Amino acid sequence: MIPIGDVIMASGSTGAPFRTRAVFWVAVLLLAPVLAACEGGMDMIGGSTVRVERIHTLPANPPPTPFVINALTRGQTADPVFQAAADIVGALLEREGHPRLDADKAYAAPWKVTLETAMTPRPAGQATAGASAEQVDKRLTLTIRDNGRTVYQGRAALVDRNRDLAGSVGTLARALFQEFPGPQGVKGGTALLSPSSDRTAP
Repeated sequence: MIPIGDVIMASGSTGAPFRTRAVFWVAVLLLAPVLAACEGGMDMIGGSTVRVERIHTLPANPPPTPFVINALTRGQTADPVFQAAADIVGALLEREGHPRLDADKAYAAPWKVTLETAMTPRPAGQATAGASAEQVDKRLTLTIRDNGRTVYQGRAALVDRNRDLAGSVGTLARALFQEFPGPQGVKGGTALLSPSSDRTAP
């Protein structure tokens, strides 16, 4: 911040330096929340602050790998939110150079991709400053398994008052793919899984 003495000295001049400095520091103060949000695992997507956590064992530029998106439950197959998320994530993975296979060729896909979406009311005591208690926490979790081994898991979370989860999955997915696979380890927040964990694919 500018020292107090500098403000006093500037105000005692013709007035122009004070106005120039005042405008500059007002701009800095207005931009400070945005800059802070971009640090520590925060991404700004379409005017929304999205928290991204990821951990994986993939190289910085994974070679093209065929994938299939599987539903975790029967309920997901009929869920429009899951379908919207699957379409968007599938397109983003294809943009990264990974071909998507149809469900009937799932056996030929090394990558088995699963998605989980959730929307829960945010307790009044956890509402962000200046917002009402009607906020909701929306999350998208993306998991990639290669031959039964978890090689990537990322989670994007968004807090706002919009209860349209289907309309938010695009924002959440794009936040995950701003950097894919992204920095090794966790980018802000608690680890979602151990990089060496070995699980059976669904």
